[in-house]
Amino acid sequence: MVVNQSHVFSRKFEGKVWKTISNSSGKYLAIEVRDESKHQVSFFILDTHKRTWLWDEVTFEEQWWINLQSFAEDTLQFIYYEDGNSPEQKQYLTLDIYTQEVKEEVIDEMDSVLQAPIHYLEGTDHFSTVSKFMHQKLNISPVKAVDYLESQGQIAISYYLWQTDHLANFLLIMDLSGEEKSHLLLADDLQTIGIDTFFIVKSSLYTIRNKAELLIYDI
Repeated sequence: MVVNQSHVFSRKFEGKVWKTISNSSGKYLAIEVRDESKHQVSFFILDTHKRTWLWDEVTFEEQWWINLQSFAEDTLQFIYYEDGNSPEQKQYLTLDIYTQEVKEEVIDEMDSVLQAPIHYLEGTDHFSTVSKFMHQKLNISPVKAVDYLESQGQIAISYYLWQTDHLANFLLIMDLSGEEKSHLLLADDLQTIGIDTFFIVKSSLYTIRNKAELLIYDI
């Protein structure tokens, strides 16, 4: 199998990418990164148009018990826990993304231009259809599950293969005729499958490699 590692944009983080949220227009992508060795969480905001960082490793007084919650156009909301052992005792923190000033409001979940793939489990008809297509085109027989999305004349498939005693996760990007555009290893030495292993915002595909590197492909 030839794995094409070329990509448009990448960023490695010191920790695991825990969550990503785009704002309603898709201009900004917020990223939550957790460094378990330091017991610290940091936050990033990527301007997806300019491919520059509006926030770069921003941290708060609460070092660990805080999470991304929702993202309006220019307002980012976090949820934090006064006591990590008591998830009921939670508070909301809402910030202007440009000034980082606190806003006295709670954001409802917003509609987004983000397109998530459809998750098909092994044993379902749709999984069998995708698996047959991949076997015919590339002699690949995925296992466990696939994430599948057609968008803008492209097909993106995240799939798994057994590697002796563990799973490996790959991402395949093709055009509608089946011509391969990119094919890369996302993660190795896995014991379980993931879900929503990539997503598309407007004309860009976003994925995380090895739980710590953001990759963006223009499609």
